[in-house]
Amino acid sequence: MTLLIDLDGVVCSEEQTFERSLAKPIPGAREALLALQEHGHTLVIYSARSWSEFRMTKKWLEDHRIPFHGLLLGKPVADVHIDDRAVHFTEWSEVLQGLPHEKPSYAGGPTEEGLLRILREESRRFLESIALRTDLLEPILEVGPMSSPGPCGGVFQRMPETFVDSRDLFSRAGKKYLSVDINASLGVDIHSDFASLDKTVEEESIGTSILLSCLEYMPRVWDVPKVLRKILKKGGRAFMLSRWNFRFHGPRPDCWRISDDGYRALFDEGFAIESLEKIECPGRPFSPVGIKCVVRKD
Repeated sequence: MTLLIDLDGVVCSEEQTFERSLAKPIPGAREALLALQEHGHTLVIYSARSWSEFRMTKKWLEDHRIPFHGLLLGKPVADVHIDDRAVHFTEWSEVLQGLPHEKPSYAGGPTEEGLLRILREESRRFLESIALRTDLLEPILEVGPMSSPGPCGGVFQRMPETFVDSRDLFSRAGKKYLSVDINASLGVDIHSDFASLDKTVEEESIGTSILLSCLEYMPRVWDVPKVLRKILKKGGRAFMLSRWNFRFHGPRPDCWRISDDGYRALFDEGFAIESLEKIECPGRPFSPVGIKCVVRKD
């Protein structure tokens, strides 16, 4: 279900034209929108603000971590809006009670684009949840961070709301962040493939490692635990997310699909598995979109 949600007075406090960047979130708005998003709704935020305020408005939403899939400005101004699909806003608890919470179903599963959106949204949420943790050891090293959502950003040009600037995210959380990739043009801190990372960084010098949608591209995936054992500090964690229900895709080689049993086999020595979670695929309960795994070095 697509939900069209008014901004001023519903998501944020109503302010004068030149003070809108100072608006405050309406109590319960972020939590309610997160719940609606979690239940499969598409969230489009709209406002009577002019399009000249688009960048400021988008930044306000991102700074306050308000989930949204689209942003429309230029809503017609009226004293009363008459609409056969309108929900009168009083407070978010009442709105949530009046909306259906069933996740969308698909005959045989969603389209490839739908699968990709589920994966990208879950990756964003996973990164944001990691940044909020207070028990992370530093520095935090991300393998293959998301590339720019600009004109050449591929999937993030189509789904810009799923993009996360990890460096900014962890910097705002007061955590030291490093990135590594085999592609030096991405502006990463360390230019290396993961299999050789233990020869590039000092032993037990990394507090936390993040590997999202990259294990499937590593030909010698069984070397991943060996490298992590060398570079992670004692008690350090690795946060991993990998695809399962996906066709072959670039960049090649595309080598692996790792199940929950696969993660248990990979990390059966020297690690404790703290969490192992399937990313559900609508209509295909036994073929998840992906797997999330968190391990801690013993």
